Amino acid sequence: RREGSRSRRGLATVVWPKSLRVRTLSLPPRMDMLLKYDEEELPGEPWDVRIDKDWRAIEYAPMEGYREDKDFMMKLCAVSGHALEFAAEELYEDKDIVLQAVRHSYGEALKWAPKDFHRDRDFMLDCVSVSAEVLKLVSNKCKNDEGAKTKSVKGVFYCYRAGGKDGLPFPGGSCKPTTNNQCPSCARLLDDPNNCPLPQDREFITNAVARNWQALKYADQELRGEKDIVLAAVQSGGFAIRYASEELQADRDVAYEAVKQNWKVYRILNKKLRANSDIAAAAATQDWHAMTHMTKDLLRNNYPLMEIMVKQGWQSFEFMEPEMKRKRDLALLAVQQSWKAFQHAPPDLRGDRELALL
Repeated sequence: RREGSRSRRGLATVVWPKSLRVRTLSLPPRMDMLLKYDEEELPGEPWDVRIDKDWRAIEYAPMEGYREDKDFMMKLCAVSGHALEFAAEELYEDKDIVLQAVRHSYGEALKWAPKDFHRDRDFMLDCVSVSAEVLKLVSNKCKNDEGAKTKSVKGVFYCYRAGGKDGLPFPGGSCKPTTNNQCPSCARLLDDPNNCPLPQDREFITNAVARNWQALKYADQELRGEKDIVLAAVQSGGFAIRYASEELQADRDVAYEAVKQNWKVYRILNKKLRANSDIAAAAATQDWHAMTHMTKDLLRNNYPLMEIMVKQGWQSFEFMEPEMKRKRDLALLAVQQSWKAFQHAPPDLRGDRELALL
């Protein structure tokens, strides 16, 4: 029971000791000054000096010469992209400034740009090159010209309606992939290719993952199951395999390309893939530490793989299975790199004169 606690009207009320009570803290002088910033300058300190001390002072700076000045805002957005929030509205539509802000805000500054920018594929690819996080700010929803929600299936849009606004059924049946029938409104959707949401745009996502593999994280679920797109992503960054469909995460070709790009991906593969000698070799040629994640069968029976491992680092000899340590050629490769490997050789090889003299 805490000191001073008491019950009133059936409710427990706690009165805390003075030593534990929250006290009102005064703001540091600089922050207190920031709260006082207004359109009028404080005497003796120019706005350039204040903003140089703390970029957040731009919120209170005058429009003229500061918030509406493109060159000034470009330099400030290089300090923090979040400064874009306080720029003059006309600068929100300047793609150079927006891209600068995106570059220095981990993509978050895109939320202050006009939504029309999302339709500009070239601009969005430039943003993705800086940070794939911009794609989480882009909508994956789409409507046809009759206001019905649509969804892409293999690049074709369907609204799953049985009839149009006139109340009449569509000729050929409902607008859906199982009937292979598309309503006139959905058929018109791609007359302007930019109507396709970026996460569902196959060409855009293919180009995006080639620039930044993390873009696969924000691709539509259907595209994350497309092998050619996933291959392009893992060739850009091996860990993109994490965002692939379950089927492709278990695909040998995808796993091989991912490990080839980054051997550390080998650690997160399933046992069946880690038992594949080609995938294991792709990891071993980069770092001998990959052997700590290899299956016992590979470690005991795959001599060529162990040879790759020793060439990559003599330290791997210490962790080899006894069957492989007895291979004289492997011991010789290891000892040639460092005499320290000799102490890990089995007794019969430590009596080998040639090895001992190395």
